[in-house]
Amino acid sequence: MSRVALFPYVSGGVLAHLGACVSVATALRERGHDVFIGVDEPQERYVEAAGLTPVRVTEIDPHRNDPGRLGVYRTVGEIVRTTRADAEIMARLAPDVTVVDVRASAAMASETLGIPHLTLIHQLGWSGWWREPSPWRRRAHWIRRPLRAAAYLRQKLDPDPAGILAVERAWRGARAELGLSPASSIFETGHVAVGTTPLLDPALELPERWRWAGPITWSAPAGAAPERGDRPLVYVTQGSTGDPQALRRVVSELADAPVDVLVSTGGLCEPSELEAMAPNVRAEELVHGRAAMDAADVAVVHGGHLTTLEAHLAATPTLVIPLGYDQFLWADRVERLGTGTSLRQPYLRGAIRRNVMRLLRRERYRRAVRLVADDLAKWDGPAAVADFAEEIAARRRA
Repeated sequence: MSRVALFPYVSGGVLAHLGACVSVATALRERGHDVFIGVDEPQERYVEAAGLTPVRVTEIDPHRNDPGRLGVYRTVGEIVRTTRADAEIMARLAPDVTVVDVRASAAMASETLGIPHLTLIHQLGWSGWWREPSPWRRRAHWIRRPLRAAAYLRQKLDPDPAGILAVERAWRGARAELGLSPASSIFETGHVAVGTTPLLDPALELPERWRWAGPITWSAPAGAAPERGDRPLVYVTQGSTGDPQALRRVVSELADAPVDVLVSTGGLCEPSELEAMAPNVRAEELVHGRAAMDAADVAVVHGGHLTTLEAHLAATPTLVIPLGYDQFLWADRVERLGTGTSLRQPYLRGAIRRNVMRLLRRERYRRAVRLVADDLAKWDGPAAVADFAEEIAARRRA
């Protein structure tokens, strides 16, 4: 059996990347491997609840997270310090292979110690291997919506709207200081498992070290499945990294709609505050994501890969209101697939309610999302990543 150490991005209470690693680690443990997950203190309870072994890692101040921009590693020195701290942990654990989910320092630490690493990627949009289907159709779609076109033009005026170039510069500088070969991203080194499917992410031929895995999802341990009434149920979540103001606006616009609303606050605001805004709202700090998606008729999400994948696995039409990061890629994707709609700032008052009612009334969204759900059901992401990690570890031993 092998020793596998998993290192998710955990700064600022982020749960999506932690959840993916918990799912993969569970699959590996069930096969008899020794498994460890590097987390900071707030995430330890989720690892322990899954019966896995947490290992405390050094993390940058979570308040450094900047909504809409990538990463908290803003200087070469920060990346180098965190890389050396991760390398000390790896040297102690002596894993045969590491699995990294958007934790650049862990990928570089693996390289400095000569440990093979497998990186998880949940979107191909920024990888250089994604192929845009029908680009002219998408551009025409933008032109038909003046507010969206204005937002698009404003984004284009910023040379680095998501902070990608800044992260790449810091990454290249840190690699040079650590004596590693030049690379502009963690996906250029080691092996890569793609946590999506060709239907969701039409792609050019993947590189030799890359492999499709399929969706890797996870639901935080929470209470019983939500109860449904006679009216349609709308599930609202901003995940663990969203905007509390977005939750408040969704609740206010659906307050007098003929629907019941279930909200997962994710610690972004108090549930009692949202319940006081409308009689048709029930809010909880943590909801079992997949159970809520199964029960809902429509989901309103921020476009995080975990929540939006769960909506599609449950065949639930989705309204995406992106804030930043890779959420805009999911917003484009649901419109391309016909599984939902999206809204981008600025949008008019009442737009959320209109989109929710549109998703409830039009059968074509349910037909489209059922087709996607059927495709996703053919994949077992955690098992595929576990297979890949086993192969890498076996090659190293050989």
